Amino acid sequence: MSISHRFPQNPACPNRPSAPLSNFLRSLITAPPKSLRRTPVSAICHACKLDFSFLPRRSHAKAGQLAYPYRFYRIIELDDATQVTNPPVITTQPLSSQTVPMGGSVILSVTALGAPPLKYQWFKDGASMAGVTSASLVMVNATRRHSGVYVAVVSNPVGQTLSSNATVVVRVPEKLGWPTRLADGTFALTAGDADGGLLLPGDLPSFEAQVSTNLVNWMTLSNGLTLTNGLLLLRDPASTNSPSRFYRIIEP
Repeated sequence: MSISHRFPQNPACPNRPSAPLSNFLRSLITAPPKSLRRTPVSAICHACKLDFSFLPRRSHAKAGQLAYPYRFYRIIELDDATQVTNPPVITTQPLSSQTVPMGGSVILSVTALGAPPLKYQWFKDGASMAGVTSASLVMVNATRRHSGVYVAVVSNPVGQTLSSNATVVVRVPEKLGWPTRLADGTFALTAGDADGGLLLPGDLPSFEAQVSTNLVNWMTLSNGLTLTNGLLLLRDPASTNSPSRFYRIIEP
């Protein structure tokens, strides 16, 4: 709502005051004309467009402008329930996909508009991240555990708005252990994240063991990988069938 109004002069208006303005306003309040009785308080007189609920002040017209007999003003303070009418609008979404190397940095951010107070909460793989309540999420020295799908929720007293998904992939190379030969002749090899992070059961499907006899043609070693104590364990019972075999563990 505007806090000031300019009303056009209308000398013919029957409500135009000839007595002091205070008497005129008092007469409007105590004995309003028919035009006022048929209109809401905010519309008052259709002829002169005066609103007696406003405080009076003499107008000072500049050259070339219409002179107004009176101008009225009011300033109102809206409560929070009136000011806040819509949930936030996210104007800048986080990057939809980021792939960073081990030890790198990840920055996710959103920009939102809306009635205050605006509050932010980040989620990773559907779980709320404790204490991560700003418009930007910064992760340094990234490890495999930082990989996942992130979203931000921006809220105000009216409602909340969900950002688009941001997928983060942290590439961590594997460090191979020493190969061993088990009692039954099975070839065995361990591998783990180069930064020393332990692998979890949910990480196992991301890996694939491959075998080759010439370093050119590679075949998948079916059921060749298991997880033990946070490390990958590669086993190849058929290793004795070839004079030489080469192995690699890849993460697509």
